[in-house]
Amino acid sequence: MMKYTITRKSRKVGWGFTFAPSDPPVKPDHISTVGVVLEKISKDTIWNAHKNCINLQRWFYDGKVIKSVNGDERYNSTPFENLADGDIDTLEIEV
Repeated sequence: MMKYTITRKSRKVGWGFTFAPSDPPVKPDHISTVGVVLEKISKDTIWNAHKNCINLQRWFYDGKVIKSVNGDERYNSTPFENLADGDIDTLEIEV
């Protein structure tokens, strides 16, 4: 695995989702900086209409699945939200 340090300004960050529990997303639906990706997620009409259904979500960097965030393999979107809000300056990711 490759390790990277990303900041709020890092580009090539992506996020994808699927509603097929046995078929995780293999490519991002949205790609940009963390803040822009989070904004796009909030405006994604398909996601917002069905986000309470069973789903799988993944974060990506440079088109590759992020395997861990700050050493945690069971991460969620919170670290990315904290980064976008300026609560933290960097995230250590592994892809």
